[in-house]
Amino acid sequence: MRNRREKRVVSRLFNLAIIGCGDFGTRHAEALCRVPTARLVAVADVNAKRAERLARSFGAGTTSVDAMCSRADIDGVILATPTDTHHTLTLAATNAGKHVLVEKPVALSLRELNEIQGAAAAAGTLLMVGQSLRFQKVPQALHRAAREGDVGQPVYFNWVSDSARAWPGGWRAWQTQPARSGGMALHLGVHGIDLALWLLDSAPERVYAQGANLASPELEVYDSLQIGIRCANGSNALIELHLNLPAANASYQAAFLLGTRGQAQWALPDDGLYIGRGGARLLADADDRSLSDELAHFVDCCQHRREPSISATQVRWVLATALAANLSLQSGEAIAVGDVPGSAGS
Repeated sequence: MRNRREKRVVSRLFNLAIIGCGDFGTRHAEALCRVPTARLVAVADVNAKRAERLARSFGAGTTSVDAMCSRADIDGVILATPTDTHHTLTLAATNAGKHVLVEKPVALSLRELNEIQGAAAAAGTLLMVGQSLRFQKVPQALHRAAREGDVGQPVYFNWVSDSARAWPGGWRAWQTQPARSGGMALHLGVHGIDLALWLLDSAPERVYAQGANLASPELEVYDSLQIGIRCANGSNALIELHLNLPAANASYQAAFLLGTRGQAQWALPDDGLYIGRGGARLLADADDRSLSDELAHFVDCCQHRREPSISATQVRWVLATALAANLSLQSGEAIAVGDVPGSAGS
């Protein structure tokens, strides 16, 4: 009888709402079309016309955040809004009993993270942070190589991301305002930080960061940033971020994982190369379904009450590391992650 009840629960489509109908909210709506277990039923945005446009495109309705939280037919909420809104909106949805997928970075401080994780635990709802790079095929292949020992024990990870210049007042305006985005370490750095700690499988211990404005001196955030991470198991990572490519929409990423018995490397648009015990082979990534795979994982975890692969502990590691990087930029010194305000013992 219990199994029959569970089957009826998971056979119903999982109803999702999106808060934030900008570029990434639109990408989420598009990705949901490839998730057979879920459907988009409502959207909300401070810009009513933008919400109406997205709703029409995907057959959803428009609503307010308050109305969305009170609707019994909405199971979960996707937050694709600026980082400075995550705390308030996540608390509102969680306290209303909704599961929440919040885009990275999860919050602007560990205090905010403590509050929303505590609220989710009290409400018995799932809180997952969007880290779509984890769901790309090449990073997953790197992770398998690390976990299955094909490259030996991972000891070093390097991630490089370079994209087009971001000018003040442009289409990414809020991202260049540190009070809203948390700065480059939080807004972009969490991508590489998350990959590093996931692949190296260790808690961060110390962080040193340095930055400069090379292409856009008028930016409020650095357009070039390097974050060095020392992990508790002795492994190291270097995360390099740049906004220096002159061509519009230009993008470059590269990753390198070094183990005690081999290495794996990847650069866009390459397919990736793995060199380990079995020799060399490519890690093809022809069809990027990472965002839809991430959403499918979120829905599956909600329906079956499973912890997401991006665990609550890892979420704390990533945010604390990015915050430590900001403190290091301010002081010019290496920062112990345990000294970040909001950490245990800080």
